[in-house]
Amino acid sequence: MLRGIDDPIAVQHEVEFLAERSRQVADSGGIVDHFLSDEWRRRTEKLGKPMSEESKQHLLNLALNQDNDVHLRKRAFLLWEISIREGDINVARAIKTGDPLYNSAVWARVRRRDFTVIPELLEKIKENPRYWWQAGRYIWADDLTVALKESLYALPEVPEEKHEELGEWIFPELMLRLDIKTSEQLLLGIWPKVRMLPTFVQLAMCLATPRLVDLANLAISEAADPRKLFEHFLHTAGLNINGRTDFSRFEQLDAIRPHLIHFSELELAQLWDFCNERNWQEFRITYIEPILASLPPSALTRRRTSDSIDMSDLEQELTSRRWRTYHWIEQQELNGVKREELFPALIQWVQGKGDIQALAVVAEIYSKDATRTEYLQFEDVAERIDGHEDILAAVKFAVFNRTLL
Repeated sequence: MLRGIDDPIAVQHEVEFLAERSRQVADSGGIVDHFLSDEWRRRTEKLGKPMSEESKQHLLNLALNQDNDVHLRKRAFLLWEISIREGDINVARAIKTGDPLYNSAVWARVRRRDFTVIPELLEKIKENPRYWWQAGRYIWADDLTVALKESLYALPEVPEEKHEELGEWIFPELMLRLDIKTSEQLLLGIWPKVRMLPTFVQLAMCLATPRLVDLANLAISEAADPRKLFEHFLHTAGLNINGRTDFSRFEQLDAIRPHLIHFSELELAQLWDFCNERNWQEFRITYIEPILASLPPSALTRRRTSDSIDMSDLEQELTSRRWRTYHWIEQQELNGVKREELFPALIQWVQGKGDIQALAVVAEIYSKDATRTEYLQFEDVAERIDGHEDILAAVKFAVFNRTLL
């Protein structure tokens, strides 16, 4: 009930709740419920409503009070850290090694791009690379490039099951943030030892320099099962991660084009969606849809083809009435269907059904998207269906009130 209320008393109750959860899971190794923190993060980063100075100061007082137990201090500091304000860096710098708040203070300085934290961050990366390499999302310096090179070179020397502990999961994201030439040189330096590892084959495709693409193509041609080299490709490329825009160049699409046959049905379907979102319709129609069309019909492939207009949402709306039609025109256009083909298809569908229920389904689409000329076609078919009067009047009002054309 107190979630997101910006008041010192309210945030103290939130912190006490989180601290109690922390105490409960301390011995079991469980995870503290972060929904309260997530709400403040949403308010700060998405809504532009950071925590007030009064609430932040109260949290800081709780965090710095040595009389409070470590769980309360840590949770208060973590909640304090979410909203960034002037002066935060000085507070975080004052927290030294050995203090229970030290790790969180280092993280606070990283998120505020305090470059004086780099030496301490490098030490943290050595201690726990799997966690601390995430700092590269917020801050970068030449020293981190050197450290990344060391981590990359160390990776092939340990068993593959240890790679995640060294940070392999985030290396592609970090390298796709660097300039292409630097990342290419880093990858070329370890390529002979990682050329059959999916993460690095996929990274080569995402960097998409001519040399890396040639090397990746050779590795793929020699692989016993090329499909394994493309598992979770969309994650490596950052296509299914909010805020990532690393995969946006034509060269990247061209690099994966010959290998789409090795993608799973799920990833092909997801890539189909991304092509719509990023206006890559030509690539989708030419290269992805023929592969999807060759697969057995499934929930994933059913709607992802531009061979015909998809009427399935209309059929489901007849029975479920779940407002599936609100974006129907927009979705069909994303699928590659031209607008001038859609309204005649709706008329034909209603005529085929010939009842008031189908007319009501299509009425919602006309009310939202039709022109006055398209409305007249709707009027012509509606007048042949018993009980049409109220529906027709509502659609006419909506269309004529919305547009003059």
